[in-house]
Amino acid sequence: MKKIPNPNNKYMPSLSEFYFFWGILFLVATLAASLSSYYLYSSIGRQFTFVLMILSLIMLFWGMYQDLKISFKSPYILWGILFVIITTYFLQRAEMHRFDFMVGDASDYFAAGICSVTYSQDIGYILPLSAAITAVGYEIFGIKNVLFSYIIFYLSSVPIFYYLFRKLNLSAYLSLVMGTFLIFIPLSIWYAKSSFTEPIWQILLFVFLINMYSISQINTLNWKNIIVTYMIFFLAPMLRVEGVFYSGLLTFLALFHFWKYSNYKIFIFSGIGLFIVAISTHITLKLRPDYLLHRQFNRIIPHATEENVMIAIYTLTILLVFILLLVYLFKKVYSKLPFPLLVTIFSITSKLGLAYIYAIKKHMSFSDMLFLNEYELAVGNFGLPITIMMIIGLVLLYMQALRGHILSLLLVVIYTIFYIPFVMQAVTFFDPHAFFFYWNRYYFSVFMMVHLFALGLSFQYLYATLSKYISSIKIIDRSFITFFILIIFSSMNIKLYTLSVKEAHLKGSYKLYDWVQGYIGEQPLDLVTESGIVYKQNARDDGKESIEYLIGRTFNIYKMPIKNHISTDSKRLIDGLQYTSLSKEVNYVLCVSTHPCQLKNITISKVDTLILPLEWREHFGLDNNSSKIHQGNLSKSVVKHLPLHATLYRVVPHIKLGKALSFKHMKPSTLSMFKEGWTVLPDSGMLAKKKKSVISLAMLRDNPTTDYILTLRYAIMDATKASAKTVLFSYNAEKIKEVSADSPYTRTVQLRLSKKLIRSQHGEKELTIETVPSGNFILRSLTLSISAQ
Repeated sequence: MKKIPNPNNKYMPSLSEFYFFWGILFLVATLAASLSSYYLYSSIGRQFTFVLMILSLIMLFWGMYQDLKISFKSPYILWGILFVIITTYFLQRAEMHRFDFMVGDASDYFAAGICSVTYSQDIGYILPLSAAITAVGYEIFGIKNVLFSYIIFYLSSVPIFYYLFRKLNLSAYLSLVMGTFLIFIPLSIWYAKSSFTEPIWQILLFVFLINMYSISQINTLNWKNIIVTYMIFFLAPMLRVEGVFYSGLLTFLALFHFWKYSNYKIFIFSGIGLFIVAISTHITLKLRPDYLLHRQFNRIIPHATEENVMIAIYTLTILLVFILLLVYLFKKVYSKLPFPLLVTIFSITSKLGLAYIYAIKKHMSFSDMLFLNEYELAVGNFGLPITIMMIIGLVLLYMQALRGHILSLLLVVIYTIFYIPFVMQAVTFFDPHAFFFYWNRYYFSVFMMVHLFALGLSFQYLYATLSKYISSIKIIDRSFITFFILIIFSSMNIKLYTLSVKEAHLKGSYKLYDWVQGYIGEQPLDLVTESGIVYKQNARDDGKESIEYLIGRTFNIYKMPIKNHISTDSKRLIDGLQYTSLSKEVNYVLCVSTHPCQLKNITISKVDTLILPLEWREHFGLDNNSSKIHQGNLSKSVVKHLPLHATLYRVVPHIKLGKALSFKHMKPSTLSMFKEGWTVLPDSGMLAKKKKSVISLAMLRDNPTTDYILTLRYAIMDATKASAKTVLFSYNAEKIKEVSADSPYTRTVQLRLSKKLIRSQHGEKELTIETVPSGNFILRSLTLSISAQ
């Protein structure tokens, strides 16, 4: 008998569960491997991390397919749907952010990750796990697509949230719709293509939620759940300081287990897990003391030090273990308590209490702190109709939690515990920033996902309600789809969606580094900039960084350190600044201005010019007149433009006319004139290793008024009467002289470089020396002079 697809199937097949578990295991292993390779500075480790990342996605999507194929008639249609989802996901995130010209948390992860590859150093200021993902991206995709590793990693959100919606008893179809809806959300698009921690944090948190759900379903523990859970406990504090709150999540899991099963193994498991969180936090304090003590823990502990912070954390850990021990010892009494009711009451009272405390501390109204900030963020990102559905869903979520539905209880606990850092930030949708959607990231990391689960419950409730009053399944499906489409399109801001897809912060700024490195490789250089070019970093008054700092910071990461810097006004650069080299170590000079800039000196030669139209969108706007532009509409936020004109110059050798060039203690710029096929012979000259060898004559004027005379003293060591050699001298491929040598003795040749010849040639000024047949040509001295005629 032919199997009839069941779109309302509530149970996932065991094969699907199997693939989902291994996908999750590989996903967590990806983060662990990236962190290991980051500190081991291992190229092989980073490549292995990428392989794990791809394997995790294959497993997760295969598990999703195994569940969905029960509900679809044709596997080809299902494969087509999954292909469209994945393709659309990547196309929406093709324009990646850049953080080269930014100083902040995202740029720290960006710079630290690249530096771990280029210098094998950990220069990070903030926690290292996100930087480790950047290092993988730089290793695999290079400078242009360095953030592609984040985009690939966040693709796992689709099958993960599909799985969680299924565990909330949503049908396969509705779970697929909600998982697909996730990839179209502007916040999801905007942050998936960045190096911020929030996308990784979101995935890690809800992978842990899946693991908690799995553990809560059985009386005994298995090794798979233990490994995944302990890995997450170690990794979470390495990603965000809120990783310490995993202790609260683990405590809840243990309390639930004692109430439902009373298994002593969960006490041992929980005790070890709590100490892993504490130890991992201690390690981060050793790795990032300045950031954690002065930017994070000092909010809770005045005058925070490593000692008093860890005393507090270890004391809290021991206290939690002691509480769990007491609960286990009195489990007979404890198991009779109305656990779901107590958790729900705790959630509501905790939110009320925290809102009251922080409303006073932040000088805000109690109602704003309690729900208006969260409501504004929901409306600002999703629109009013969807927000109303989310509020209804939150009520349904709490009702399910009251009935003891474990996943609903877990979501309520997450919603409660992570309300603490949310109220500590006290951000609103309308707070301005230099980075578009910046403050929304606190909503995106946890609260948005809880709201989306609530939205799924609302749609499920709507479908169930329609089923009660309408007997025809076709009419139910059509009514539901019509309502779903109306809600989505009447609520979502299409302009915000378009902006999140087409725009990116400082899009294309990598071109400056890629362009310079294409010419100079990994060499030091000097920098000349227009004074007064600053980039506004954040909403603080002091949040400004100069262009020379931003360029110097990132050039150094790419192994192009800035040796010297000159700042001057734009007029001098437009007219032509008389530049004097400040260092004997550099061969190149970069000039950066908001207008075309030029440097004048016979010791430098222009290489190329790049116009970089830097652009970024602020969150509403930081200027005093910003409100006149956006008028409260985020899609009309202020767009900043900072066009940069970059001109690269090469330091050319400056030879004194009439004076023989010495090959002893040559400057780097002088040595650079000997290009292909030369090697230094100490105290005796330059040996031409190849049949053709090239000398740069970039010091010659472009429009000379007289001829140059180039005098060369040379010897061909293997020239004999029996094996005579012919030497051809060419200027830019045009032969100017041919001489013969039949002995190894030193000879002198004079080459006339006429003004007509020089003017007629464009591009590089080069002298090519060719020995036929090949011989050991040694240049003893070189003298450049001006013709007397």
